[in-house]
Amino acid sequence: MLSGLALYLAEGTRSQQGRHGRRVEFCNSRPEIMKLFLTFLRRMQIEERKLRVRVKVSESNSVEELEAFWSRYLDIPKDQFIKPIVRGRRPQRSNILSRYGTCTLRYHNARLYRRIVNRASKLVRGFAEKPAPLTAYHVAEP
Repeated sequence: MLSGLALYLAEGTRSQQGRHGRRVEFCNSRPEIMKLFLTFLRRMQIEERKLRVRVKVSESNSVEELEAFWSRYLDIPKDQFIKPIVRGRRPQRSNILSRYGTCTLRYHNARLYRRIVNRASKLVRGFAEKPAPLTAYHVAEP
């Protein structure tokens, strides 16, 4: 539970008001991070059929291959994928999307959104109100 909340705080989208109300949205390019967050959602007892996935790729990638990869890796049927985003190459930057693209998980459910945001807020407040003793930051020299 803690890892899912921490991931959402770092990479989750805040205050998304979709056509169907608030939604939980999480985006990352690392497959293992996406699987960890999806495990967190599944432990929150989501309705799998309401889960949506969007892949963002560069024009040099195959949308079909990357959607098939994410579908297999996350164990989510391809019919739950929404229209992908294909972006042009940017010669001035290294292309971080080149291998897997970026995957976005969406789950439209205002109640789940509030549960996650409230728990994440409590987590942050708990750490902010009780700072670790200075010795926790001390690294022993060899």
